[in-house]
Amino acid sequence: MAMTTAREQHGGMATGVDGFGLAGEFTVEDLERMPEDGRRYELLDGILLVSPVPGYGIRRLRGRCTGCSTTHARRSCTW
Repeated sequence: MAMTTAREQHGGMATGVDGFGLAGEFTVEDLERMPEDGRRYELLDGILLVSPVPGYGIRRLRGRCTGCSTTHARRSCTW
């Protein structure tokens, strides 16, 4: 899976990923300022990891799993 860095995505901010910046540079406040663009932003010991938007296949699989678990819960639970 290809990872990109915040430096590539957000105007020069370093992440510590792929050799950019130092570990421990990013804070929770920085993470909260990341855009709601569908990418997954994670903070690990001050390193910002950016994952791509899930493709159609994974979204379809997630929908099927949700549907199956909901159906199972309705049949199995007595509350």
